Amino acid sequence: MNGKFGQLFRTGEEAESPFEQILQSLNDARGTAYSIEPGTAVYVENYAFAKAINDIWETNQRMVNQFDPHKMGVFIDRWEKIYGITTHSNSLEKRKAVIAAKMSLATNAPISQVVADLCRVYLGDLFVEVNHYTALDNEGGVPGGCNVIGGVSLNDDIWFSPISLISIRTWQKRDKLDNIMYDEKQYQKDINDLSAVLDGFLPAYMIVNTYRYTYSQAGVVSYGGSNLIIGDGTTFSGLLNGDKMEIVDNSGVLHTFTVDYVDDNEDVYPMEPVIDNFTGCKYRTSQFILDQEHNLDNEIFGVL
Repeated sequence: MNGKFGQLFRTGEEAESPFEQILQSLNDARGTAYSIEPGTAVYVENYAFAKAINDIWETNQRMVNQFDPHKMGVFIDRWEKIYGITTHSNSLEKRKAVIAAKMSLATNAPISQVVADLCRVYLGDLFVEVNHYTALDNEGGVPGGCNVIGGVSLNDDIWFSPISLISIRTWQKRDKLDNIMYDEKQYQKDINDLSAVLDGFLPAYMIVNTYRYTYSQAGVVSYGGSNLIIGDGTTFSGLLNGDKMEIVDNSGVLHTFTVDYVDDNEDVYPMEPVIDNFTGCKYRTSQFILDQEHNLDNEIFGVL
């Protein structure tokens, strides 16, 4: 009689399970002096030993998995406490991704790509892009102004000297008519959670400055051709070459266009190809309003 002792976990061409491999090795060790047919005393004994060994192996493997952010389960709450993670998503995969990102900081240098990867993990599709400006690209200030040996000039301004400036662009989801589609409190919490992580990751004193894309003047925009955006009731003549325009298309996807030149109040030519998927959409421009004065060292600007 085979009973339950004759029931293996996989049959046919499927790969053997660890349990089956253990059982087979125990049976093989008996040699040919004993019958190892299913249902015999020797088989039942080997089955019991294999079950115990496999249970120990699986328990050990589950413990090992708790140190792998992509496989952990029961320890996930503990790891979130260890890393001070306060973003408790309803998605288990999102929570694992955040822990993996925190773990990776121990071995990754604070370069722009790593910062961008962190932003994607914490913000998801709220994140747009990261731009990095080195000290050579930034301006410093000191009351009265001065010229530093080596060719560095400081403006007559308050004290500020950004060693490195990181511009992190995000967006609060909205529809094509500029109606906000993402809760304001949750959005601010997402930004604050990311800022706290970056504060511990970046190598220098950090200040977070925020600025906002101003709401455009009256009018809506539509697709006018592969390199043309046309407006209705717009005042494009106020735009400058290099200004950015944010447009949410008919599907709710955010697009950014860089102004190449303006023909008139209702015709603007961007540098990027224009997508044929927006009609009668509101737009925002890259004029910005600082929430704070200049600050020292690393500054992170987030477009809210």
